[in-house]
Amino acid sequence: MPALRAAALLANLSHGRHYGRHVWLSSISAEDGVDILIDDDGPGIPPAERERVFQPFVRLDASRNPSTGGSVSA
Repeated sequence: MPALRAAALLANLSHGRHYGRHVWLSSISAEDGVDILIDDDGPGIPPAERERVFQPFVRLDASRNPSTGGSVSA
């Protein structure tokens, strides 16, 4: 599990850097361990989409073009 958590952390850092110019990483003590906070100066998620974005298989960007973050299926 630690390897998956590290991979998720690196992916979030990478996404933050992709959409913003700066990424901030901080941590705070929690009752059951440590909370890691990642913030960036990118455009963010529109308020109307913030609930929906956590549903499985949701894409906020409708584009399928690889140049805008989409993928090509074979």
